[in-house]
Amino acid sequence: MKPKSHRGWWVIAAMLVAGCTGNEPVIGPSSAGVESRGAPQMPRPIKPGMAAAPGAPTPQKFQLPSWPQKWDVNNREPHGVAFGVTQPGPVTVDVQSQGAPVVVALVGAGPQSVQQQLGSGSIRLTHQVTPADVQRSAIWKVGIALAQPGGPSAQAAGTIAVQSPPADMNTLRSQIQAQNTPHPPLDPQSAARAKAATDASFQAELAKFKQEQTARRAAIAAGLQSLPQMQAARARLQGQVKSRTIESGDAEERIFAPREVDL
Repeated sequence: MKPKSHRGWWVIAAMLVAGCTGNEPVIGPSSAGVESRGAPQMPRPIKPGMAAAPGAPTPQKFQLPSWPQKWDVNNREPHGVAFGVTQPGPVTVDVQSQGAPVVVALVGAGPQSVQQQLGSGSIRLTHQVTPADVQRSAIWKVGIALAQPGGPSAQAAGTIAVQSPPADMNTLRSQIQAQNTPHPPLDPQSAARAKAATDASFQAELAKFKQEQTARRAAIAAGLQSLPQMQAARARLQGQVKSRTIESGDAEERIFAPREVDL
């Protein structure tokens, strides 16, 4: 079943979107505000021809997360983990949870969740990855957060296991390196044009909203002005109906009244 709107889900969404757009590697636990609980993260790649900074750690070979993993969440800290999907096939997420109810969300090629579920105990999410999903992104994520954060004692813990088609390490490495590559900044003219286009679109929407609001207010005012006339017409109609009823009653009395018969 799909849960209603919960604060926990919005925390998950913000966390996972940050993982999609940030500069940090995303294989393994995601979110900068979440403590690492899975496989070691891949260090930031060194560009060709660039010497490593003094004292910098030697780049290590990154690994996919191993399952099952332990997790725990509270009011301040959700949990997130990323994994690779480089070919179509079924993805299954099994979560064992103890404590307060949680929201578990599976996020695929886009920022929207493809599956989400609220509950406690055993929670399972399933999704069939399509070739189009793989073309958009090979990095998928699972987020866990409290469904209804309460007091300081509100918390939950458990384990998570993900089953997915075997991932190609070269594809994942390419996507991670692409995420870590800084985008060239826009030149001032392009930035100004983009800002002008955004402002123009906003002003157009604002003008449209004001026009619709003015039209609604005019319709309400017209309705209020015609209200006395409608009430007067209704009163006249009720008076006519009452008069006809009285006349009809008088006629019935005349018809059915006893008459004297001369013998």
